[in-house]
Amino acid sequence: MTVQRNVLVFPNNRPFAPSGRRPAPAAAGPSAGPNNDQAALNYRAVNILVRWMLYGFIFSLPFEYPDRKIPVEIPTLTAAIFLLVTLLDIKNCYRKPPKVIWLFALYVAIYSMMTAFVEHPKPAVDQIIRFIQIFFLFWSGYNLMRYEHIANRALLALGAGCGVLGLMQVLRIMTVTVYDSWGYYSERTTVLGQNPNNLANNLALGLIALLGIAAARNKSLPWFRYLMLPFALVLAKAIVDTGSRGGFLSLAGGMLVLMVTGETFMMKLRNFLIVLLAMAFLGVVVSNSTMRSRLEDSATGNMTGREQIYPVAWEIFSEKPIFGWGPSDNTYELGERLPHRPEDETRDYHNLPLSVLTATGLVGAVPFLSCILFCVYMGWRARRSTQGLLPFAIAVTIVLINTGGDWSASKLDWLLLAYCVASASTVIKNRKKPQRSIARPASRRFAPAANRPNPRVARGFVAPQTKV
Repeated sequence: MTVQRNVLVFPNNRPFAPSGRRPAPAAAGPSAGPNNDQAALNYRAVNILVRWMLYGFIFSLPFEYPDRKIPVEIPTLTAAIFLLVTLLDIKNCYRKPPKVIWLFALYVAIYSMMTAFVEHPKPAVDQIIRFIQIFFLFWSGYNLMRYEHIANRALLALGAGCGVLGLMQVLRIMTVTVYDSWGYYSERTTVLGQNPNNLANNLALGLIALLGIAAARNKSLPWFRYLMLPFALVLAKAIVDTGSRGGFLSLAGGMLVLMVTGETFMMKLRNFLIVLLAMAFLGVVVSNSTMRSRLEDSATGNMTGREQIYPVAWEIFSEKPIFGWGPSDNTYELGERLPHRPEDETRDYHNLPLSVLTATGLVGAVPFLSCILFCVYMGWRARRSTQGLLPFAIAVTIVLINTGGDWSASKLDWLLLAYCVASASTVIKNRKKPQRSIARPASRRFAPAANRPNPRVARGFVAPQTKV
């Protein structure tokens, strides 16, 4: 008669789940990513309609059309449809929200309470509606993009949408020539009549996403890096044609982060050379365009009015630093203090921190800016995932974009910040200490010998067999 000790040895010292299903694989060191999290093993658990609606929504985000004949922006309409579709899969779309979202919710609550006391409430109410929509987009986007497959396809959808828009810009399809309101420069080309700065910012994020997917260490899209080059060239040329210095410099900052991505020295060298060639191409294009004169003027201190806005904005904040001037009222105050322009009662601050500080003071700026900084930090932590440095590069690009403009209600920016948090969440979870693989009996002293844990087995040896 052969009796084997009642001890089970499991791979990676991980016991089977109580339900009888095989457990999620243990984290394999620093490179463990979203596909190692039990909640993100199979993307097919998400409703297929929700997945494809997410891709369609992200594809539509760059297509703003100011001269539209419908009363609602295209991204706003597609966002509403996407949120309705998420109700088909509430379990996957609205699981436990990330903690950082409560900082954003706190800011929205403060912003809403201050709106009750402002002189011009209509613009602030419209902004509150956008913030509420962004809250649910961030929540659902975070849960969906914890699946590596969905995150990669979402970034591809963004790159495809930006690629189509960039191709229209380069081929001069539905493009217009705009002039700076300050009258300093002549030609700035933009497609669909969009704000040139906004167009350049969106295209920069799309290009960073494409470059990051090509350079990341994930193996799900090995063919993509060979098809990325023509899209990258088109997007780079389209960004330069907009004449947006902020979009151009933000793109350069994101590309600098991607230059050092890669697991091995050879991969880092390859990615470094790819990004270096892309930056060289940008330099050649810039040298023969309007962008060159704009950059030269920036070096002499001419920033199309920002050099006048920033000192006045800081003076406005210093007068009411705690609670600010109130949502939307701060733009009217800035319009009164700057040189008068008959067509504008309000003026934009062209800087996100200054806009938030003057609108809600330190009371609202602390949670809002803390939320953004936490997302940037999570993008840095995500470098240990299969996404590599791409989340951090996207976060850096978003921060640089908002130093020259106020895009606090940009759906694209917040959805990409949700991607940064989602990419890092499972890495942090997998770094926790694993559970013990062998449960000790209630009493070692009185337990049968056959049921006692064997120290040799606990160290990884095979359980011996004993003949009786």
